[in-house]
Amino acid sequence: MWRKDDSRSYKDMVIQGFGQLENSRYVIHIREFYTENAQETSPPTFLNLHFQQVDGQWKVVYFEFDV
Repeated sequence: MWRKDDSRSYKDMVIQGFGQLENSRYVIHIREFYTENAQETSPPTFLNLHFQQVDGQWKVVYFEFDV
C-alpha cells in the first residue's frame, strides 16, 4: 500500500484473474506495478477486491493485499 513518505510511484495495474465465490461474492485479482528512480520495483503487489450486491448495488465488501 502506498505511503506518503514512500519513494515509489504507481505505474500500472493488470487484472490477473477473477471468479465467483460460494457466498454470492465475486473476486478480482489485480497486480500493481510501481517504479522507483525510473526502475520497476520488484516484486509487484497484489490487490484482491471482493464484490457483493448490497441493496441492488455492487460494492467492495472486503479487500486484501499480498506481495
